[in-house]
Amino acid sequence: MSHTGHIHFNHKLHMAKKTFKCTICEKVFRRLPLLRTHQRQHTGEKPFKCTVCGKAFPRSGSLNAHQKTHAAEKPFKCTVCGKAFATSGILFQHQKTHSSDKPFKCTLCEKTFRQASHLQIHQIKHTGEKPFKCTVCGKAFTCSGSLNVHQRQHTGEKPFKCTVCGKAFTCSGSLNVHQRQHTGEKPFKCTVCWKAFTRSRCLTIHQRQHTGEKPFKCTVCGKAFTRSRCLTIHQRQHTGEKPFKCTVCGKLFTRLDNRNRHEKIHVEKETFKCTICEKVFRRLPLLRTHQRQHTGEKPFKCTVCGKAFPRSGSLNAHQKTHAAEKPFKCTVCGKAFATSGILFQHQKTHSSDKPFKCTLCEKTFRQSSHLQIHQITHTGEKLFKCTVCGKAFTCSGSLNVHQRQHTGEKPFKCTVCGKAFTCSGSLNVHKRQHTGEKPFKCTVCGKAFTCSGSLNVHKRQHTGEKPFKCTVCWKAFTRSRCLTIHQRQHTGEKPFKCTVCGKAFTRSRCLTIHQRQHTGEKPFKCTLCEKTFRQLSHLQMHQMTHTGEKPFKCTECGKLFTRLDNRNRHEKIHVEKEVESSPSRMQQDPKDNPSLATWPAVKVEWEEVKGECEKVKMECKEVKVECEEVKVECENVKMECEEVKVECEDEDSTPGPDLQVNGGSVKQEEHSDSEGGRGDPQKVVDVEVWVEFLAEGSCSR
Repeated sequence: MSHTGHIHFNHKLHMAKKTFKCTICEKVFRRLPLLRTHQRQHTGEKPFKCTVCGKAFPRSGSLNAHQKTHAAEKPFKCTVCGKAFATSGILFQHQKTHSSDKPFKCTLCEKTFRQASHLQIHQIKHTGEKPFKCTVCGKAFTCSGSLNVHQRQHTGEKPFKCTVCGKAFTCSGSLNVHQRQHTGEKPFKCTVCWKAFTRSRCLTIHQRQHTGEKPFKCTVCGKAFTRSRCLTIHQRQHTGEKPFKCTVCGKLFTRLDNRNRHEKIHVEKETFKCTICEKVFRRLPLLRTHQRQHTGEKPFKCTVCGKAFPRSGSLNAHQKTHAAEKPFKCTVCGKAFATSGILFQHQKTHSSDKPFKCTLCEKTFRQSSHLQIHQITHTGEKLFKCTVCGKAFTCSGSLNVHQRQHTGEKPFKCTVCGKAFTCSGSLNVHKRQHTGEKPFKCTVCGKAFTCSGSLNVHKRQHTGEKPFKCTVCWKAFTRSRCLTIHQRQHTGEKPFKCTVCGKAFTRSRCLTIHQRQHTGEKPFKCTLCEKTFRQLSHLQMHQMTHTGEKPFKCTECGKLFTRLDNRNRHEKIHVEKEVESSPSRMQQDPKDNPSLATWPAVKVEWEEVKGECEKVKMECKEVKVECEEVKVECENVKMECEEVKVECEDEDSTPGPDLQVNGGSVKQEEHSDSEGGRGDPQKVVDVEVWVEFLAEGSCSR
């Protein structure tokens, strides 16, 4: 080293001993210009102003870097993504986003950073030091950049303007994120589910859903959160702090968005009203989205299956169902889902918590939207009407499902058997037939079901509840569907008509079965003999021939049958045999009934016999016999009685050999002696007795 160099080095050593200290944050500097530049962070002084946009800076170097953003030329291009920049420094910082290298590590929490300045700002979080304080509201910050952005809320300054839509922002980072909405760029991608984000912060928060990390914990109740903002809002419940005040009425709020939403009630005098259902909206885009429910317009279409949606958000959620990967798994039942939102809704099914309660019937719901739909059932209002058949519904979702009956659309297809459905709920219930899953179990008898609706109907068997009552005959039912079908018996309505032969049916299921006669479809196949059937019940009866099961038992002889109709037909045989084994007493011979021999004589008057026969005829008409083979011919009684002619004036008179009434004969037997002479009659029967017996025999049948 030369002599001059030694002198210069020694001069620096002496000068280094002298330091310049900031009186506000006590930070120390070796040079006075550095202290002055630093103090501008506290005072907010910005002497260097851009001549193009008027933006001011505390340092000349920052102004020079800023002015290059106005230059159309961006010569520094990223070799990875092709993005161009005005300066090499900005390109260098950008290239670090493509690299996973984070050499700067925090010694307290081991978090790593790409830049040393980011590490320094982070370390202040552990110390709790916030040296940069706003002179207007007193809020403190860990770095001067955050203070500068904050002060623009008071001044209203928004120096960063979007060249596409003209929207302005308080910081360049917000502008960069906003511009990605126009370009569609999402550079931050999750390595687990490959979901992309416009911000790295959003990716970091998203990844905590996969890892389950909740680093922000409440010191009062121990509840943990994935975001610091959520923890801050939560802590206000304990402290009672409500920092956001309405400027009109003075009402306080714990959250800024709630305050802003509230202030719109005072500020926004203009409202947008739906001309169909008269629902009011504060913003025109919300009204336009709502009107699609009435018009059925679905401008957002899936490029995979062609399904259309009225909202872009619904399309985005739907497209995730095509992804084979389902990274969000339920910790209770292990079921996987494509999105965290669907998982969140699913997890509510495991919880008995239903915080949303109807004020009219006290029924509770897990979601507020379900409560709103339920409340319409009390008012009877049905705003959504089908343009084809005129049927009205309480919600747009029910109308959309209904319209598929007219179009024949069945967008939800089973990947196992290929069966298609009009709604996703029906597909989910159907899939349980393949998996055997029955998640809904009765707490009384333990019977399990594939859907909650079946469980609710089943519970009514235990409680005896039948809430659905017919207003015509007052017959009650456990299901509303059964009541609807029953009411068609009164109205004669048959809404389900076959397009081939024109035959109409009261049930859609009957129409479906009928149409298989035209198409020849037999979807139910026996796994043993491969025989096919049109109806599931026919397959089930057929399978009993393989298993030998005979569930239907005769109540008389105990014989078993595989089919109910065969059992009923068999039981009629017992009824017929009972009738045949009990003949009328008019068919009995007098000698078989010794009690008849006590009568001394027979004296019949025609008018009395005729009168008794008419009474028998009336009694026979009141007899109800189930078996068709049993036929009591009461008319023959009159005809036979007319043939009876008995003229017995004394005991020597000889009546005819036979007296027949209704097929039965009253025989007066003559016993001759050995010489062939005719003896006296030994038995005389009064015809009136036979008439009484006839009446008793007919009634017993």
